[in-house]
Amino acid sequence: MGDYFIYNHSKLHYYTFGTGAHPLVAIHGFGQNGLMFSPVKNSLGKRFTIFSFDFAYHGKTEWNEKHALTKSEFIRLLEEFMRQHHFKKISLLGFSMGGRVALSLIPDFAEKLEDVILIAPDGIEERIYYRSFMSGKTGEAAFRKILSYPKLLITAADAFTKLGLTKKYVADYMRNYWADERKREKLFNVWLSMRTYLANLDKIRFAAEKHSLRIFLLWGNHDKIIPAELAHRFKKRVPRCKLLMVDGGHFIVNEKLNEVLDEMLKND
Repeated sequence: MGDYFIYNHSKLHYYTFGTGAHPLVAIHGFGQNGLMFSPVKNSLGKRFTIFSFDFAYHGKTEWNEKHALTKSEFIRLLEEFMRQHHFKKISLLGFSMGGRVALSLIPDFAEKLEDVILIAPDGIEERIYYRSFMSGKTGEAAFRKILSYPKLLITAADAFTKLGLTKKYVADYMRNYWADERKREKLFNVWLSMRTYLANLDKIRFAAEKHSLRIFLLWGNHDKIIPAELAHRFKKRVPRCKLLMVDGGHFIVNEKLNEVLDEMLKND
């Protein structure tokens, strides 16, 4: 079922798991919804009450604003959610795309955070076009134009796979979105949002140290979507974080993860 949080003209849908004393806002990965964190409620739910949102353009959330859900807008949204629920501090949980969101919030929101749990987060390594060409109005128009030629994109993906320039699973994943008009629109809208969620590791390290923020980083040691080597790079740049490597690929949020999370919370 879930509940709704009204924000301006929009209705943010979320699920609640657990009965712990500490509030935790959870943000799922691209193409998923808030239910993805249900398998780990038996572990995290002991310490936290988990508010697992359907991000904008996903699940049952109705994002009716005239602009994308940018980082600054999401911060205002979180502050309003906290005000209505009388929370002085919250924790964050993010997987993949949701991890990117959580990462980017740390420098601006650290004083209102207790714990941050990142599971294979996107955004640690940024492609150059996100920060330059693709981040402006020109890039927005270019990306919209590119998505209007799905057959060309699919042909290019097939060619790149044959040439060994991209992995087959990546091409298959993107082909699934390029071939459907509604999915292409979702991809475009999510991209408009995500280009504002940028992670500055130096600022993250400074904020974590200043506010004694606990950061947990979980990563599948066979992750082919976001390489596990980035976990070690993050740990080196943000030594305050606690890194746990898990036997698995990218999609490690399942019931087996409860044992890892139980151990993680018990030892901290």
